[in-house]
Amino acid sequence: MTIRGVLAIVVVLSAARQGLGLDITACNTLVPDNEVGVLQTDMSCGGAFIAVGLGENSTLDMNGHSITGTFPTGRAVECRGIRCTILSSNGTGRIGGGDFDAVQIGFFTSNVARLRISDVDLHDARGGLHGSGNVLFERDTRVVAQRVAAHGNADFGIWVTRFTGAHIDASHNGVVGVSADKLRGTTITTSSNGASGLFGDRISAKGLISNDNGVAGVRAVSASLKNATITGNNGFGMGIDVATLNRPHAHNVTCGKSQVLAAVAGANWGICTGD
Repeated sequence: MTIRGVLAIVVVLSAARQGLGLDITACNTLVPDNEVGVLQTDMSCGGAFIAVGLGENSTLDMNGHSITGTFPTGRAVECRGIRCTILSSNGTGRIGGGDFDAVQIGFFTSNVARLRISDVDLHDARGGLHGSGNVLFERDTRVVAQRVAAHGNADFGIWVTRFTGAHIDASHNGVVGVSADKLRGTTITTSSNGASGLFGDRISAKGLISNDNGVAGVRAVSASLKNATITGNNGFGMGIDVATLNRPHAHNVTCGKSQVLAAVAGANWGICTGD
């Protein structure tokens, strides 16, 4: 056989190995840099350090399975690299059911962490998706999400620096649904949270449903809202649905009351039916 033929076989075998990925069947598994780890079974990780750690540019494929358990670190899945991906190629993956953050990013990086996540349900944990909680050295945590649910968590659904999402449901959480300094999203539901549905600096949302939250449906410095229903919220104990510091851009928005932040009670933007 020629050298060229041998090299061709090596390339084919290498490609096949990468396609198959690393089988994940046990807790405390680290997916190496640039590799794909595929969950092969539902995992209950009682007392494990973590369930899965992701290296630089590595991927966790939930493969339709679930992760539950108790973790001394307080987090189930860690994104340890600057870039990570979590997806489920076969149905919806599920992480939750314990006193931990389902997913944490940015804890191990120096300044920026990026995560792509799709087809995953983050439920009934302490928190759903959490950016670095390091107060002294806060990381810029950027998330792109599609078809992600973060619901029933004791604290927040999603709490990161920058969030871009489509088909997101962050409802029935103890505090906020989604908190982000900069948020852009389409087809988002953030209802029945203990605090605000959407909370942040600059928010742009199309197709938003944010009803019956304990604080405002949308609370931000600036907001652009299109095709939104924001009703039944109880911002400031006065039934405020939309509270912003700057005048919001609102197109086809149904809401009850708005409030100008940093103004006297009753100062509104005139965009809701009860203003």
